[in-house]
Amino acid sequence: MGYTTRGQLLGHVAIGLEILEKHLGRFPDLRPEIRTILQHLIISHHGEVEKGALRLPMFPEAIVLHYLDELDARLEQTWRIIDQTPAGEELTAYAPSLERQLYRGPLGEGRGHCREGRQVVRMIVRRSPAAFLPCVRGRS
Repeated sequence: MGYTTRGQLLGHVAIGLEILEKHLGRFPDLRPEIRTILQHLIISHHGEVEKGALRLPMFPEAIVLHYLDELDARLEQTWRIIDQTPAGEELTAYAPSLERQLYRGPLGEGRGHCREGRQVVRMIVRRSPAAFLPCVRGRS
């Protein structure tokens, strides 16, 4: 799946901030610091300035979001490589982006054996960033 022209020109971080602002408009009583926290989650999710983050993650939930985003990207890459490997192959070709070969299991069955695992990981990785903000409601 590729980016739209708008996505190519603006990038998903800018579009994410725009979407956030649109939705936050429905909550006029929202405290300004919560708006700032949500904005920070979007601009820091790449984790490093060299990788596209506008700021480094600066609180635990932002760090968690960064690593979940990284995990999601690596797992999608891993599954794509496994799925592109010919049937019957136990190992994939060397994947330079992952700096390794991947093991597909006995008889190279790959996808079928990890479907349940994929579903669990996707449920975890695709959680709303708000799920990682228990501190917003008041730290103890």
